[in-house]
Amino acid sequence: MPVGENIAFFNGELRPESQVGISIRDRGYLYGDAVFDATRTFGGRPFKLREHIQRLYSSLRYLRIDPGLTPEEMERWSLEVVRHNHPLLPPNQDLWVSQRISRGVEPALPGDTLRPNVLIETHAIPFARRASLYQTGIRIATPSVPRVPPRFISPRAKTHNYLNLILGELEVQGADPDAWAVLLDEQGNLTEGRGANVFLIKDGVVATPRGQFVLEGVTRGLVLELAAGLGLPVQERDLDLFDAYTADEAFLTSTSLCICPISSFNGTAVNGGQVPGPVTQHLQLTIENNAAFVRVLADGVRVQNGQLSVGTTRQYEASEQFCVRTANAGSVHLVLDALDLGLLGADGESGSWIVKSGLAPVRAARPC
Repeated sequence: MPVGENIAFFNGELRPESQVGISIRDRGYLYGDAVFDATRTFGGRPFKLREHIQRLYSSLRYLRIDPGLTPEEMERWSLEVVRHNHPLLPPNQDLWVSQRISRGVEPALPGDTLRPNVLIETHAIPFARRASLYQTGIRIATPSVPRVPPRFISPRAKTHNYLNLILGELEVQGADPDAWAVLLDEQGNLTEGRGANVFLIKDGVVATPRGQFVLEGVTRGLVLELAAGLGLPVQERDLDLFDAYTADEAFLTSTSLCICPISSFNGTAVNGGQVPGPVTQHLQLTIENNAAFVRVLADGVRVQNGQLSVGTTRQYEASEQFCVRTANAGSVHLVLDALDLGLLGADGESGSWIVKSGLAPVRAARPC
């Protein structure tokens, strides 16, 4: 592999990015006949890569495309690309990690067959461009362009055809270049933006549009689990502009943003424009702790004299067990999964379950 140049996986092999080429007759380019998914890294470790790949394979089944790789192979090749490319980034930078599969090159001659093109690539996340949004909040506008109803094409498939969302975005940004679009459905309910899910908070209840009408973001799902783990009521239901205009707080979720507050809808300020609100801030801290724990595990974990230290070279074997005490004085029994360094918890009676919510900063750990 080249030194100092990013690589990509393309149709069964790793290549320098400069040597990857897609045919001008590829159906993904011609018709948008392709699917993709994308996660990001935290400290060089892909966040919830397995969940993103599971969603990728749901999209593939919906479009009836067979990539010729198992989900496990797709995950392994994704990790290989990240392993090579992340050290090439500047300090404190992270990557988008994308898998893109088209149906293949449009047959031109009798006997030509369609073979899918499979690409795994990474590129740097533009943090600086979005940094101010966490202090000022995002201005949301709802365009006249409605979201395509799921009876025509399901929004739950992540395809290369984003024109519906792009048209709404063009309309909104024609009036306010810094505003973000969230499209309404035919009944006037909020759906989603390009790559972002919307949440409203009213009287302590965390609500988001129903999954049937949006791409069910992996971060969206994590926020619902974290909120429930914190004891907050959560709802997936129809939300219209009345709900948006009268919300106590609002925020967007996405893979790169995680949680970013909303300051207004169509010029109507949320919470007087004061962002983030207390519930949003609590959720932001909780998801950051969750991501920080991924970074800790990615860097290596060592237990010494009852303390958890990081940045060491040792990686634990599968099923090695620890009892971890968190900053809120709760204890979590952990099993480290050597494949993805996932967090598993066990209650000692009913077996293991995935720890997905309410993870506070780690203060100490000891072997179980």
